[in-house]
Amino acid sequence: MRKEDITYKNIKAVVEKAGYKFFTGTYNVNMIGLRSKNRAVDNWDDFFILAYQDETGKKHCWVNDQFTTDPGYHYMVNKLLNPKGCGILARGQYRGVWKIGKHLGKYEAFLQLGSAVSAYRDRNRDNIMDFDPKTLKSGWYGCNQHHGYSSGKVDNNSAMCQVHRYKKDLDFVLSIAKKNIKAGWGDSFTYTLLEEDVDFHI
Repeated sequence: MRKEDITYKNIKAVVEKAGYKFFTGTYNVNMIGLRSKNRAVDNWDDFFILAYQDETGKKHCWVNDQFTTDPGYHYMVNKLLNPKGCGILARGQYRGVWKIGKHLGKYEAFLQLGSAVSAYRDRNRDNIMDFDPKTLKSGWYGCNQHHGYSSGKVDNNSAMCQVHRYKKDLDFVLSIAKKNIKAGWGDSFTYTLLEEDVDFHI
């Protein structure tokens, strides 16, 4: 899939067809992850979509194709942080999951402070994600949205987090999120994770 294929109109239709809420109104933002068909980890091969309307009513669909919804090789293969396996965020809509704060106390990002998320566990130490429904659990896992220091591979930049490769892209999302807060929509942000082979057919 190409980023040019993703528009405000079709992402709205996809979100609603999946049974999830799509937000409208001035700077009432939609944060959407789109996981590619590729089940091998360590690649910046997913999409982050920011869909919103500005103060003139114009509809915007900003798409970042240097993004991952998957854990990196380091935590899938080299270092399991949980004996049950590496966490993989499950497809779904997580209402009010993120608030702006300091990721690992270092820089401004989106922290899992608002609600639980659902995750699979993969413990066979290969680099292919397994979505075993028997491992699916909900909890507070520190599933943040942050950046990956311009790293060539995802590597140790994600253990379940949703990660922009470049800081500039995270900074843009933060700038629009702050307009969301200023517009009176609150300081919590919903995240919708879709899958290309399940949800998005053009």
